[in-house]
Amino acid sequence: MSWHKIDIDNKKWSAGELVTFQQKFIALWDNSGCPKDMTLLCDMLPKPGTEKHSTYISFYFSPISFQYAFQLISDYEGVPCEQPTIEDVAYFAGDRGLVDTLRSVSSL
Repeated sequence: MSWHKIDIDNKKWSAGELVTFQQKFIALWDNSGCPKDMTLLCDMLPKPGTEKHSTYISFYFSPISFQYAFQLISDYEGVPCEQPTIEDVAYFAGDRGLVDTLRSVSSL
């Protein structure tokens, strides 16, 4: 299983649409019995001077998320990706425990 990513053009999405997206993931997580490591992360902040600055927000679905949220990932044209660097992302929804695990591994 791999990580999946979607890029959202934040100029096209309102704050309400971001909340709706978050709520969809939370509902999937909750209805699936709150699986361990089913986590949705997002860019902390687009980095100034980068191609994505002020244009896109990337959301990262943990590997187990695909099993439960494949339709959501597909609906937003998600693609497989590498695991994000934990220092560059923030928790957005789902199981918070994965964030702690990734941070502890990153600090080794």
